[in-house]
Amino acid sequence: MKKKFSTVITLLALSLMTLTACSVNTNKEQPTTVPTVVPTTETTVTPTEEPTSTPTATPSVAPQTSESLSDKYVDFDDMSILVNGIKYTLNVSTLQDMIDNGVPFVDTSNANNNIRPNYESETFEIKVDDEHLVYVSFSNFTDENKTINECPLSYVKFDVVDNDVVKLSCPLDLKEEDLVMQAGEPTNVDYNDEVMDDGAGNDYVEKTNTYSYTQLSEKYLGDHGYYFVFKNGELYNYTITYR
Repeated sequence: MKKKFSTVITLLALSLMTLTACSVNTNKEQPTTVPTVVPTTETTVTPTEEPTSTPTATPSVAPQTSESLSDKYVDFDDMSILVNGIKYTLNVSTLQDMIDNGVPFVDTSNANNNIRPNYESETFEIKVDDEHLVYVSFSNFTDENKTINECPLSYVKFDVVDNDVVKLSCPLDLKEEDLVMQAGEPTNVDYNDEVMDDGAGNDYVEKTNTYSYTQLSEKYLGDHGYYFVFKNGELYNYTITYR
């Protein structure tokens, strides 16, 4: 009986050892590396980044202001005027551009007339007020006939008066000394003193000085440029040509 009990004890001990061994072996069979876990959306999806640069803006079609004009009184790279706040540039802006923008022309009935190659059109009048006009012309610089409204601006003449319609790249109250100081020495100056009658039997001298800033024409023999006419020290006439 004692022997049988001892045998039972021995079997129980062996069973315990086997269970312990199995437990240890089971642990050893587990992978030694951490299993790859599929991260959650919050941790794996990179948020879409906002653009770091500002998107290109749609060009404004608003009328240009006086700041759009060159800050030079004489600028052969930007020979322009403003009419009702919109910029028109010689050898760039066409008669049709000006018509489409509502420039107050006196008459444009001839706008569709043909103009031959290398010819300048008749003058068209822009109404400044009841007494003053701006005269403009357009040139065909191509080798074929064009209608005037297709041709670019090439001539502007304005007897200067304070107004809200036409603005120049220089102030309307420009003085001769300020012109030279800002634009430099002119290409030529014509001085003309003329004795005038004031209507009451009194004579006076009218001084007319014309300052020309010109360069050789890119299209024809001759020159083109800016012409400032001063009468008794006041800016009287402003003319620019591109030919």
